[in-house]
Amino acid sequence: MLPPDWRVATSAPPWADGKTTFGVWPVPGPTGWLALALAGEPVTRDIEGKIDGQTVLYCPMPRDPVLTTTSVPWPVAGHEVVVYAETLGPGRPVRCDVFMDGRSLTTGEPMAAISRRQKAVAAKGPLVTAANFIWLIPIISFTSMIRLPSHGSSGLVPVAVVGAVAIDFAVTAVAYLALNRLVKLGFTGRRALVAAAGIYVGTFAAVMLVYAAALAVVRG
Repeated sequence: MLPPDWRVATSAPPWADGKTTFGVWPVPGPTGWLALALAGEPVTRDIEGKIDGQTVLYCPMPRDPVLTTTSVPWPVAGHEVVVYAETLGPGRPVRCDVFMDGRSLTTGEPMAAISRRQKAVAAKGPLVTAANFIWLIPIISFTSMIRLPSHGSSGLVPVAVVGAVAIDFAVTAVAYLALNRLVKLGFTGRRALVAAAGIYVGTFAAVMLVYAAALAVVRG
């Protein structure tokens, strides 16, 4: 049975980490509320739904390039239950919603909302890709950093190289967080492209400035 303080979530249900557990959901049973627990199935690595330890449904796990999945309707305690799952890409959390008798348990929306959510996930794809690829900037810069000792013999060479690499990755981490913030804010289309381009240009410029400063230190 569900704990007495259970309440419908608006973003993620209780006891969900988005990796191996995907929430505990309320299903009315003949004698009270039943707890439908969604978790990763260790063999198939899909999403499995259990009530009191008994498997009652499955839903395919969203995996790149298929970022949204929907289960077939399952009969659970006299209700028709459908699980919808989505993710923004590899390594990112999986969020689930449960539709019971055609209505979402999180928002109350009808099943038609799934189509809108799928389009929203697809629209965020370019910005998510931009966030993932931003790490190429410090990696490429690192190949130049390791050649810095050939430009001088200052005793500060190790400090300059290590410091510059650390700053590059720190700057990129801020850019990565900024891009992911845009994803959460719902930036899409041209607005997302312009914002991402600005972050990329700013990150590249910062990395180049760091390299120039490190080169100056190495040359003494």
